[in-house]
Amino acid sequence: MRRVPVPARDPQGLHWQGYGWSEWCSMDPQVSIAKLLGTERPTGPGLYRLRTHGRRGLLYIGQTGLSLARRLEQQRRGGRIAAGLLHHNPSRRLLHVGTVIGALWNDGRAVHFSYVELPEEPDLPMPERRGLEVDLIAAYRATMGRSPDCQFMPGQLGDEFD
Repeated sequence: MRRVPVPARDPQGLHWQGYGWSEWCSMDPQVSIAKLLGTERPTGPGLYRLRTHGRRGLLYIGQTGLSLARRLEQQRRGGRIAAGLLHHNPSRRLLHVGTVIGALWNDGRAVHFSYVELPEEPDLPMPERRGLEVDLIAAYRATMGRSPDCQFMPGQLGDEFD
């Protein structure tokens, strides 16, 4: 995990919250994440963020303990299903953010992603990764005055307990 000791308040910045985020990449409905990133694709755990091209702010902040490339592909696949480009019986997990990605694609708007890999050794347990995700969401809220657009959508697991 690369941390940069600079105050970075722009949620779309390459050094936001001191992390060394990747450059923004377009999430293309026709090109898989593996093909898009090639041998440079992140294969380990990490944090990621999604945005709409040309719009201030973020759509979503996420984390995964498995492969970042696999998790980003899941988000892309949810978007393809929602956009009607892939016929599949989706899970709620695929459609949580995928519904918005698909709607943006259908409206001709681009969705981009950026990520930061976390160290594989020592392996961060899920509560710690989720803690990092929550810290980023809190920093986003402090800067933007709201949560990322798709972070807490109605119908998410756990909403029935609110």
